[in-house]
Amino acid sequence: ARGSAACLNFNCMLILIPVCRNLISMMRGSCRCTPRSIRRILDKNLTFHKLVAWAIVFHTALHTGSHMFNYLFFLTAHGKTLPGAKETLMNTVPVDLNPVKDSGADGIKVMFTTVAGATGHVIIIVLFLMVTSSIEVMRRSYFEIFWYTHHLFIIFFGCLIAHGVQGLVKGQTNPGTYPDDGNGTQDPILCYAFHSGDGRDLPPYNRTVNKIVEDLDIATHCNFGNADIAPGGAQTWKWVVGPLFLYFLERTVRFYRSCQQVVVTKVVEHPSRVLEIQLKKRGFHAEAGQYVFVSAPEVRYFEWHPFTLTSVQDQEDIVFII
Repeated sequence: ARGSAACLNFNCMLILIPVCRNLISMMRGSCRCTPRSIRRILDKNLTFHKLVAWAIVFHTALHTGSHMFNYLFFLTAHGKTLPGAKETLMNTVPVDLNPVKDSGADGIKVMFTTVAGATGHVIIIVLFLMVTSSIEVMRRSYFEIFWYTHHLFIIFFGCLIAHGVQGLVKGQTNPGTYPDDGNGTQDPILCYAFHSGDGRDLPPYNRTVNKIVEDLDIATHCNFGNADIAPGGAQTWKWVVGPLFLYFLERTVRFYRSCQQVVVTKVVEHPSRVLEIQLKKRGFHAEAGQYVFVSAPEVRYFEWHPFTLTSVQDQEDIVFII
């Protein structure tokens, strides 16, 4: 669960960067020092976005499945006799490591009443809607559904940031109290050997620690009552705050540009339902091969669609064909 959570943090950090198209355009076109190979990579920004999205889906499934087992273990752990060091740990640590306090708790209720459980299920639902509406057949046939469900990313990131605030997963904050293994390293396996007795439940390659245990005042170092256990706290915000800020700037630039006045100078209807539109916009500059995003507010106010420019570089009017 922790490993997949770390991968989710990393991928959720990456997912927004490829869709910051003004940033990508600046890196590709404005920076003349950008090598051609890097420009070709930047042209695959949406492909990279999709690959990261599938990685998020995979690690979400892994993370969810792992925590399903964790909840099962939490529910069934009450009243069980644990071997060796585990029993000593559970009986002497001053903080309850089990977030499920009642041995007769309803598992379904527990999963939906914790912050992690509630936000986790919302994330799963939102991710399911975003992924299913992004399939190519769905996207091309029902673009509006794809467009609006993709903006559920606001709920996705909000729940993702809040997912760990309750601190259900706890850890020791003073690991420096572990005994020294003789090489200057504080090794918790020494405490495990001490509380397990003769070390029979240790892996074979760790049984040599028993000699070290005999030579140390290990009873003092391995008093679990002295362990400081505290919730780990939310970590996701540290990963996503930067990309979220970049994406906020991206949307701010898009909004500013969309508010600039555009004058339709000419409309030509060609055969075969082809429409040529010529526009004027102050301060607009484009190069050959670029495309523009166009919105027709009377048709769809929030939708912007890309069209390749057909005007030459020195031409004043913006010309494209629909």
